[in-house]
Parts: sequence; structure tokens; C-alpha cells
Amino acid sequence: FKSSNELNIVFEMDSLTIHDDEVDKIFSEGFSGNVARTYELNGNGIGLFLAKRMAVMNGGSLVMINGKPSQRDQKYARNTFTLALQT
Repeated sequence: FKSSNELNIVFEMDSLTIHDDEVDKIFSEGFSGNVARTYELNGNGIGLFLAKRMAVMNGGSLVMINGKPSQRDQKYARNTFTLALQT
């Protein structure tokens, strides 16, 4: 959605569970969440770090709201990422 001077792109998706105590760390360089490490699905911990850094370098932001783990499969949750860019 677009406001007067900002474009917000919202990604709402089923992805790996990110625990409440990991929300502030998830954009840190080298960090991978507990679920990602447990199931050996972690990378190098640079993807979200770089995505946020690029957003900020261009006057924007990238934030995440973690969802509760799915009752069907606890390693997944409905997470929401919002990329805000200046227009």
C-alpha cells in the first residue's frame, strides 16, 4: 500500500518460526534462528541483514512481526515482513 510519501510492501508468508526472543536479532549479521539451526535450514545469516541494510541505505526500513507456530507443524509460522520505501 502507498501513503503520501511511502510505499509499503507487505510479505505475509508461512516461513520458519521465529521465536519472540529472536525478533530483535533476526536482522543481525551472522544470526540464524533456533528453528533454522535445529532443522539445518540455516544459511550464513546474511540474507535478512543485507535486505535491511539495503532498505535503510535507501531511506527505508524492513520490519518483521513474527507469527505463532502453526498447530499443524511447529517449525512454521505465519510471519509478516514489511518493506517501507520513500517515494
